[in-house]
Amino acid sequence: MTDAVTDKDKLLELLQSNRSCIRPYKTADSLFDLSSSTSLKDSDPITEIKKLSQIIKAHSTKIGIICQEDKFYRNLSAVFNELKSFNDKIFMLLSLLPLFHKDKEDKWAQFFIQTLNSLVINLLNGISTLYDEIDRLLNGTDNEKDQRLYAVGLIWAACDSLDNLAHKGNFQILADNIRNNCSLVDDVMEDISSWLEDPQMGNDLLLGDEDEEDDDNDEDSSRSQDGQEILEQMKCFLKDWETNLKMIKLLLSSFAKSLSSNIYTSKDSKGSTLDKLNDIQHKVIEQIDELISDFLVSDLSFNSDDFEDDIAQLNESLRKMVDTIKILNKSDPKKSKWIQVWENKYFQEKS
Repeated sequence: MTDAVTDKDKLLELLQSNRSCIRPYKTADSLFDLSSSTSLKDSDPITEIKKLSQIIKAHSTKIGIICQEDKFYRNLSAVFNELKSFNDKIFMLLSLLPLFHKDKEDKWAQFFIQTLNSLVINLLNGISTLYDEIDRLLNGTDNEKDQRLYAVGLIWAACDSLDNLAHKGNFQILADNIRNNCSLVDDVMEDISSWLEDPQMGNDLLLGDEDEEDDDNDEDSSRSQDGQEILEQMKCFLKDWETNLKMIKLLLSSFAKSLSSNIYTSKDSKGSTLDKLNDIQHKVIEQIDELISDFLVSDLSFNSDDFEDDIAQLNESLRKMVDTIKILNKSDPKKSKWIQVWENKYFQEKS
């Protein structure tokens, strides 16, 4: 009985100590406050993240098994030892984060680091839930038998996501972001296709005002004719942009494909360059959405010249994207052949 009490006290003390260590880290940004003297000689941070995510998942599985209610009090010593090993691996994982945060060599893109931090917070939340469940078991207040499995499930999900992130790295995460935006371009193109099938003005001015009497048939006829002419102009404008959007999607999808082909290496590519590309491609999508949305609410006052500024800004973003992709490929000009072909086709047709 004395040994059981001692084991229980040790376990409670361990839980309290571990809670105090992870309590300050509630948000992704709070992880930037971590400091560490960890250095790696025969490995690298991303490899260690991958290893630790797999080890932590395995530990959580063992803890879930030995913390079954009917076995728990017979396994207090085993729970303590397993939880201590589990926590050691958690602290090792946390000690790696400053190697990403204080990246003097510009290896890691900020979008990668932000995703990493978010996943670590998810993991810590799962661990806190597991600690709460073990507390309830120790105090005999566990009325939620599924809570242990829920906590382990949270930890599994976070570990799987960390493993996947480590496997993908900078380039594949950027490729995923671009593919997501390609689907948004598809949505815009569907809107264009729907409009071209049934062209109409944004405010339905062609229908006139049913509440007003207009006895001037000549004026009605003239207005209807003007409206049809404007609709034809709008159709020409949008057909051109349907073609342009196909080209822009080709740019995005081709770049995503090149990122997935592993032709790039971290030695040749700075994290800040990848961040720039990520920001530009998001901006391109925002500008496309704004351009087409403004078009779809056009009325009889439609004039393609009114869209010149928006188009110029979009094309400027595309030029920046092309230039940055060339920088990414500067170590091997052959890799830039496809982007040169795209640039010539898209921009020369507009000159």
